[in-house]
Amino acid sequence: MDRQRTRRRWAVGWAGALLAVLAGCGGGGTDTSTPEALFASFDAAMRASQWERAADLVDYGAQAGAENEDLDTAAQGQQKLITARMRDATIAGLQTWGWPADGLTPGVTQNLGARSMIEASGGGLTVNLLMAQGAEGWRIVGGVPGMLAGP
Repeated sequence: MDRQRTRRRWAVGWAGALLAVLAGCGGGGTDTSTPEALFASFDAAMRASQWERAADLVDYGAQAGAENEDLDTAAQGQQKLITARMRDATIAGLQTWGWPADGLTPGVTQNLGARSMIEASGGGLTVNLLMAQGAEGWRIVGGVPGMLAGP
């Protein structure tokens, strides 16, 4: 009885450890710890044509607030609708951006405290991504096509 219980605990422990390892290093986790890491994650998503994954790296709340200073007084449902529309517009914009298959090479990085701008180029495309540091790491706040909510 004790031997069977020990084996079960051992198996459960190993299964838990394996899941932790797989969650930590596999599965394409997104690193947003620095502006350079955020750019690398964005570039990888774009090279793989994973538009939704790339769009998830954009801070739509900050963008929506910049476009409408009264956004914080709107109902939460209205705020979610606005940011969802912005995300959809961004995904559509990313699909037409013409990202090079080899990706872009980051060049100049300007760090301005909790904000940063990375200029990257390659394959005839040059972009300037504006990023801001938040509670959950760095997020893109400008320079991506389709970010504006529109009419």
